[in-house]
Amino acid sequence: RYQEQIVSSNYLWEVILKDIEANTPWQRLKTNWLMILQLIVASLLALAICRPLIPLTGGLDRHVIAVLDCSSSMLATDITPSRFQEALEQIEQDIDSLGPSEFMTIISMGEQPDVLISASRDKTQLKNALKTAEVGLGSADLESAMAVASSIGEQKANSIIMIFSDGNTRAVEREISSACPVEFRQIGEGSDNVGFITFAARQQPLGTTLLAMVRNYSDREIAIDIELRVNEYLVDVKPVILRPGETKEQIWTELGSIKGIITATITRRDSFSLDNTAAAVVEETGNPRVLLATKGNIYMEKVLLLFKGLETFKTSAEDYSPDGEEYGLYIYDGFIPHSLPHGNVLIMNPPEENYFIEVEGELGHVENLKADLNHHLMNYVNVQEWKIGRSKKINAPIWAKTLVEYGDYPLLLAGELDGRRIVILPFDLHQSNIPLKTSFPIIMNNIINWLLPGMEPAIITGTDNCLKLNPAADTKEIQVWLNNEKLDTLKPPFINEYPVGKPGVYKYIQISDEQQIEKQVAVNALNTLESDIEPGDLPWDKVYTGEAGSSRPGEREIWNWLVWLALVFLVIEWEVYRREY
Repeated sequence: RYQEQIVSSNYLWEVILKDIEANTPWQRLKTNWLMILQLIVASLLALAICRPLIPLTGGLDRHVIAVLDCSSSMLATDITPSRFQEALEQIEQDIDSLGPSEFMTIISMGEQPDVLISASRDKTQLKNALKTAEVGLGSADLESAMAVASSIGEQKANSIIMIFSDGNTRAVEREISSACPVEFRQIGEGSDNVGFITFAARQQPLGTTLLAMVRNYSDREIAIDIELRVNEYLVDVKPVILRPGETKEQIWTELGSIKGIITATITRRDSFSLDNTAAAVVEETGNPRVLLATKGNIYMEKVLLLFKGLETFKTSAEDYSPDGEEYGLYIYDGFIPHSLPHGNVLIMNPPEENYFIEVEGELGHVENLKADLNHHLMNYVNVQEWKIGRSKKINAPIWAKTLVEYGDYPLLLAGELDGRRIVILPFDLHQSNIPLKTSFPIIMNNIINWLLPGMEPAIITGTDNCLKLNPAADTKEIQVWLNNEKLDTLKPPFINEYPVGKPGVYKYIQISDEQQIEKQVAVNALNTLESDIEPGDLPWDKVYTGEAGSSRPGEREIWNWLVWLALVFLVIEWEVYRREY
């Protein structure tokens, strides 16, 4: 049975009051875990849609391609201990700063690029490969090194090329392009250097003549002394004052007859010592023997008389015997024997029927000739004054290089075949005006000196960084020495050129069953591009600079992390709803 109970009327309005409170604006929020979790999930998803990035100290899976300048200017000591050592230290710092997913390739940039190690993340292997890099005598070939680096960079994503150099590289002939960014670490601070640019010796009838040229590469006036030594004995000292950028020559003529090693030294110490010393070797050789086989060539007879110490023997085609005595040079004028001798050969006016050169006919009234003036045999030779009345039409052998031509027909060829040097002139000197021109003794001097290397002292200056061995046919072994220290022993088949990496006096010994021939050669670091040690810039603009141990900032996207985090909060929200918190 229900009983009536009197209550307050406010109780009946409780539900209505709750509806009114729910629709009242600007009310204070109450704690609601489900709402908080939903806001977190919404925020994470919105942030993931924006695909945010975070910076990294090392690039993600970055591939660093380090290009190390190994040209001789990197030995400059304006940075202690040297530019090259500074470059090595900077690369080592970059190796230490590599991230766990980064790779590095190291390329040495010298006369030719060399990949020391490719795409390695092993820091020990990278440092060991870096230790194998050596400075050479030549200049840095930036164009070739960049071609190799760019090719490697295209094979991996996120590649960057870092060039460690003083900027003194060979001139770039074509525009350099790279698909990956390039960073230039310029190494070097000063230009304090005075060095030799030429040092040469020549034997004259009254004695030995020496020529030395020195240049001041710095931006201030410098006074130096040049010491001249013969076989380590001091014979003269010359003071020289050079303005900034000035070049001066010094000549010694009253030295008498000298045999042995001549050394010139700049006593002043500067930032680049490699060009402060130059050497020349003057060797005493036996008189070369030349056989002139001709029907009568008065011009060649007179030319051969100009060479002091040359023993000339004359014969005719009828009296020539291939089994006779051996000569250093054979000159065949108007005929060619069935087989060539072992010595070097000069062929003039070859007959139509021979076993060596293909003759197709004759040319008449030849003038307006073209010449390869870059070849050393054409030094100081003016062929524009040459006129030839009649010449043989010959086909150039594959082993010979055409030095003078008329249309498609060669008029002077030179080359090497089976270890012998050969020069071909396909015309009769008597049918030309060449013997009457001033260029005739010059061209013949160049040819004879090339065919008889022993006619002049062996002098190597400039940027030559190889020894021209030219071994005899019966040579069994060649030993190479530098400053009385044995470097190498060569066996057949011999290379024609032996690369050298340091200046000094080299000696190579040819050993055969019957004799042992020694020859000394002076190799000097007289390269004006390398001696001008003032740091330069790279020849294109898309390069930025950096510091040792620094790395190009990398980036990583984190949207996937945010999505996973949002899913975690959705699971938490479901658990809160299920438990009715």
